[in-house]
Amino acid sequence: MSHFIEFDELQEGQYLKIAGKLLPDSGFLAVEIVVEPSPGNDKIEAELQHVDLRRKRIKVLNQELPLEPVVEIRDADSGQTDWKALKPGTLVKIKGRYEDGRGFVPEKMKLKETLEFNVEELQGRLLFVDRTNRQLVVNGIPIRANGKTILLQA
Repeated sequence: MSHFIEFDELQEGQYLKIAGKLLPDSGFLAVEIVVEPSPGNDKIEAELQHVDLRRKRIKVLNQELPLEPVVEIRDADSGQTDWKALKPGTLVKIKGRYEDGRGFVPEKMKLKETLEFNVEELQGRLLFVDRTNRQLVVNGIPIRANGKTILLQA
């Protein structure tokens, strides 16, 4: 059963699931942070901001990510598709892994239906926490929390 926790209880190495929104000032604000009891897959679910097919890179949550040839891309109906289907504004769910020095490295990507209002989500290990400024880093992505951010222990 989940229960509320304080921001000061977050520890580097914990596995988090974060829901939030990319703000106009380019910051990512966490609406809800859940400390999961056991690690799962590292994931990012967000709209593509930029696609560079020539350089094989995408941008999500203000982070540029590499697309290696082995990245599996599926459309919303779970059918295999190719890189040409990737367009800015498309909602994607990316499974991958965080690597020191490289950041988040995608392994699988699924195109999702883009709705009028989408909530971005991250799942991964807490790499850094700044308690004074209420900032975190998960999957190499800087995240801010505020007094309205809900924090839960699953």
